[in-house]
Amino acid sequence: MAKTRPNDVIARYGNWYRGDADLFAHCFVRRSGQSVLLFQGLQTVSLQLFDPEEAKHRQLAELLEQPVPGGWPKASYQGYNFVTDPEGPNASEIAVYGVQPGDPRPPGEYYAAPTDSDVGKLVKEIAKID
Repeated sequence: MAKTRPNDVIARYGNWYRGDADLFAHCFVRRSGQSVLLFQGLQTVSLQLFDPEEAKHRQLAELLEQPVPGGWPKASYQGYNFVTDPEGPNASEIAVYGVQPGDPRPPGEYYAAPTDSDVGKLVKEIAKID
């Protein structure tokens, strides 16, 4: 398995910030715990660091150490195109870093977690952007 780094992003989620149609927020949950909110407004782009609730972050990290369900598709955005298009059909996709059972390419890839899964719910609770 490849070496992991504290700044690696283990989950990503984006949505219109608390319903504001003029401000889209991307949340990047990092392995270290300290996470990032990237805000895209009509004129400016801003960045905010935050520390998620430790218990929720730990629970998410532990869930992602296990294989992700085989039915989860690869995330629509990953690698060079990791930040979602706020106006695209996958803008609010929850992407998590993991390995599916039998995945021959460790250390893993980003998979789209269903919003009603334990992982999806945790990512949204950590992000606090809805």
